[in-house]
Amino acid sequence: MPLITWSDEYSIGNTELDNHHKKLIEILNGLYDNINKDCNQIMVSTMDELYNYAKVHFSEEEAYMKNLNYDGLYRHTVEHNKFIDNLLELNLSYKSSCVDTKQETVEFLWEWLMNHIINEDKKICR
Repeated sequence: MPLITWSDEYSIGNTELDNHHKKLIEILNGLYDNINKDCNQIMVSTMDELYNYAKVHFSEEEAYMKNLNYDGLYRHTVEHNKFIDNLLELNLSYKSSCVDTKQETVEFLWEWLMNHIINEDKKICR
């Protein structure tokens, strides 16, 4: 069973960005599906995928906001950068040690992503 199932309540009203959010949720669900596996390599590869995709998504979302002259662009970009930094730190911890913080990682990612989509990204298309 997936951690998150896409719902129209997550839609921000832009098909391309909604599809990006669906992909981020898909990656997070993959991470959740593998949480009980005893291999950090799965976490590393999935975190790499999430990091790479988030960078692409954030870049396109920020370009969209810039095109709209969105007045919250700077603050939104700062939030994106903090998230990317957190992803890097988490992934480095999986690459360098045998820490078992998989549950905490998934909870952090879930909370951040859902909060960001519902409370921040929805402001873009208002």
